[in-house]
Amino acid sequence: MVLNYSELFVRDAQICGGEPVVRGTRVPVRTILASLAEGAWIDEILADFPTLRVEQIRAVIAFAAASAEEDMPGLDQAQLAMKTETQITPRTQISQTKSV
Repeated sequence: MVLNYSELFVRDAQICGGEPVVRGTRVPVRTILASLAEGAWIDEILADFPTLRVEQIRAVIAFAAASAEEDMPGLDQAQLAMKTETQITPRTQISQTKSV
């Protein structure tokens, strides 16, 4: 599934100083990513930002993943996989553990 990020996010100088936000909200993409990085569950983010939907949070995660992939050309994915194993728990929190 290919996401059209311009349909999901907007950057407007009149909204949050031009920071990318989830379309139809005033919630910056960066705020959602920071919450996830701090260990927040998706349901906690939804409680904090009731204008968001699960699909929008997943789109933010997909956007970050696509951006990271573009920013790291030449990174050997097999080598990365050997160093880090990603596990997704039933409540959709992401944690990383060393596999070596």
